[in-house]
Amino acid sequence: METLYMYFKLALRNLIKNKLFTTVNIIGLSVGITSVMALSFSVYQYITTDRMFKGKENMYYLKTISPSGESYMQTTYPLLEEIVRTCPEVEAGTHAQNWGNPPWLKYGDKETQEGTNYVEKDFLKVFTFPLTHGNPATALNDKFSAVISDKVARQLFGKENPLGKTITADDSVQLTITGVMAPQPNNNTMHSDVLLTAALLKDNKEFVGGANWYNSFASNFLRLKPGSSIPLFESKLAKIVATNYAPESKNSIIKAVAFSNMKNEAGPLIGVIIKGSVGAAVFILLIIVVNLINLNTATMYTRSKEVGVRQMMGSGKKNIILQFCVENGLLVFFSVVFGTLLFMYALLPQMNKFTGDRFGESVLNIKNDYPFLLLFIFIGIVITLVAGSLPAWRLTAFKISDVVKGRLGNINSSNRMRNIFITVQFTLAIIFIGITLILNRQINYMKSVSVGFNKENVVVINTDLAFRNPQAAGVHFESLLQQLKDNPNVRAVSTAQTIPTGYWDNYNTYMETASGKEIKFRHAGADAGYLKTFEVHLVEGRDFDDALAASEEKSVIINKTAMKAFGWTSALGKKLVSKGGNETFTVIGVMDDFNYQNTQGAIEPLMHWYNGKQKLDYNNYLSINVAPAYQKKLLEQLQHDFAAMPSRRSFKYSYMSDLVNNQYTLLNGILTTTNFIAFLTILVASMGMF
Repeated sequence: METLYMYFKLALRNLIKNKLFTTVNIIGLSVGITSVMALSFSVYQYITTDRMFKGKENMYYLKTISPSGESYMQTTYPLLEEIVRTCPEVEAGTHAQNWGNPPWLKYGDKETQEGTNYVEKDFLKVFTFPLTHGNPATALNDKFSAVISDKVARQLFGKENPLGKTITADDSVQLTITGVMAPQPNNNTMHSDVLLTAALLKDNKEFVGGANWYNSFASNFLRLKPGSSIPLFESKLAKIVATNYAPESKNSIIKAVAFSNMKNEAGPLIGVIIKGSVGAAVFILLIIVVNLINLNTATMYTRSKEVGVRQMMGSGKKNIILQFCVENGLLVFFSVVFGTLLFMYALLPQMNKFTGDRFGESVLNIKNDYPFLLLFIFIGIVITLVAGSLPAWRLTAFKISDVVKGRLGNINSSNRMRNIFITVQFTLAIIFIGITLILNRQINYMKSVSVGFNKENVVVINTDLAFRNPQAAGVHFESLLQQLKDNPNVRAVSTAQTIPTGYWDNYNTYMETASGKEIKFRHAGADAGYLKTFEVHLVEGRDFDDALAASEEKSVIINKTAMKAFGWTSALGKKLVSKGGNETFTVIGVMDDFNYQNTQGAIEPLMHWYNGKQKLDYNNYLSINVAPAYQKKLLEQLQHDFAAMPSRRSFKYSYMSDLVNNQYTLLNGILTTTNFIAFLTILVASMGMF
């Protein structure tokens, strides 16, 4: 112990003596380790996704593969019941179904609305969410049961035990709290604050009408018995499809996918982020190690006599190497501490701004994430051993007599080694800078491409505010619409369920009656003011007309991509039949292609059906094309008008240009991170050169 104490005492003395060396090292290491932590944490979150679920190797979800090769996570709703009934390898199965807006839950004078899933009674057998209150085996057995998260429990009940308490959903349905879920890790792919029984959906006529063997909108999750044969199980699924699916969908293939793959369903960008993070972390680690070796090598010869004297006094090679390792260990220790604090309180909050909306907010919890911190302790030890032992080994290789007399014959070879390390360091930095420049150009190009519609001077008002008196709000809204139309500063007005940047993943296949050719469309409702408001040009035909409202129900407008997909030179008057519903629609117009989502994806065939006259009911957005100078006054007036319609949610508006830019929040975050890391590589490399 005394010898170890002496090592630390000598190390501290040398570090304090060489203040410039110590300062440069700690700054370079701290900044580098902070960057590696930021990059590694996203990889760690990815690797540990869904770690709370027990028996994850036996969990599966279902995917549909269409005859055209498209795959998606939805199936028909009745499929699950048939699987559970006829497939003995299934231990438990559940939907995790969203439908409409989440209900407002009320207890006394408190109410809240949080993410809600409608699930089967076996949900907690498939997903092993631990409950702080209630029995997982029976919590969802009753139709009017409700299992809530600890967050919702605090919102409604404070510190009171909510078990057995009755709450009201949407001012109409009485529910009993039968369970409270413990806090969930942020990197769960299955998130839910409220679990209600799927039996409640069967009271909804609209849901029952769509829950057939044609419409695919249901998400299914299964727990299979250990050792189950997946190919055999999928052959049973094929028989169920062949027996029950609608004729148009019998060629669909249902696959059982391991739940461990669920984390990749957010899109290919996930893989790009993870691979990029791993590559960047390795780059920076290499630069850190090379930089530390360079700094130690640069000071090596100033300490040669010290080493020679210690050797003459009996210190062996191991003792000298250990001394250098202890010094470097202290540097690395302080750097890891400073780097961790910088990561937790500076970088991590910034990362959450970029990724929180899409992937959830990341939190470093020492109790749960200790493997991540242990990883950096291990990395620190490796850096210490490599950077500390190499220069010490070089010094102890010289003859003691030459060291004491100052005759170091191998200085030139040592200088060559140092120059090689500096060259490697700057080569890595230049490679990373090149990658950064390419990424900057690519992302800036995507953001600068024309979106095909007017994103300037369009104000979007959220009208999905949960009005307390919908009828009175509807009457007031009609008056508000008329005022907008009479206002000379307002160029156009639209009410719709979707807007550019916010189209639903709502698809159906349509067949041309004349040729029998089928095309899969993304489709959405639009009113007579939609194209005018967003200034989407008509290539041919006409827009919807409220004066023809009675006959417009079977009229549709398609985009140029859809017209090309059918091989038409003109689309006017063409008849399209919807698969499943067998309704016939007439094409009255063709709109120019526009990017209704971000420019990363190709423009798909798009169809607008007539959504009826402008109104508040069933519409989520009021979009207004308004003169720039009048925008502030208009928004003040709208806020006053909406205040006259009491609602559970507050008045909220956005500029269309901001909504377009927000689509690139994640990419901007990647770009900012990459630019920051490129700057750090230059900084750290320059410190090594200095």
